[in-house]
Amino acid sequence: MRGLYLFIIWHNAAKKEAAIMQNINKRFEVFRTYEVNWSDKLFPVNLSRFYGKKLPKSCRKEKEVGFGAFKVVLVYDNKQRLTCGKNKKMINAKARYRKLCGGNVIHASDNEAETNENLLFLFGKNIEEIKSERKRTKPLAYKHDLVGAQGWKSQAEVIDFARKISGVEVCESKQDYQFSALDPFLLSRLLNAKKSKWPCSAKYFIMVNGKELPIYIHKSKPQKTK
Repeated sequence: MRGLYLFIIWHNAAKKEAAIMQNINKRFEVFRTYEVNWSDKLFPVNLSRFYGKKLPKSCRKEKEVGFGAFKVVLVYDNKQRLTCGKNKKMINAKARYRKLCGGNVIHASDNEAETNENLLFLFGKNIEEIKSERKRTKPLAYKHDLVGAQGWKSQAEVIDFARKISGVEVCESKQDYQFSALDPFLLSRLLNAKKSKWPCSAKYFIMVNGKELPIYIHKSKPQKTK
């Protein structure tokens, strides 16, 4: 059973990149490689959104991973074996590379759901879109912040992106935009939406074409399997 996974070699792991890539090539099939550059201004915000935690500027995590360009390596595990929904081979590889670097400067997805989430944040594409692209092991320069980091160009762009996210439904009307999601917190992060001051409200705000637009994100119930 084949699965697509993702490694991030953060800036502070650059000195060990050659050794890490050598090991990755032995254990996995490298599919695509990117050299990502986030803008200096939004680097802390991007990091916070990616990890889903509030990481203030100059926080420990930012200092740990390093401020600068980093590598994203997409790999296929052609003989993946999942235990409790996680790929132990990926978990072990991440631990090995972190030990080699002497710190938590390597990120790795544990399953394809996490790969999908990471790809949506980094490139605005879901896992199926990425799988349809051609193999490219030579690093591709990618100078963009996380999707939606500087707002959205149009409402249509927001809707098109939301429809790429598993477990999300969109209801458009002339008055407002309503979303239902299995994981509202994840959807709000992906849309870079700011929650209303009212704690129990489903109302959020996103920036579209330089203007603040209200949206509503509701929690949906998982569909029962027959």
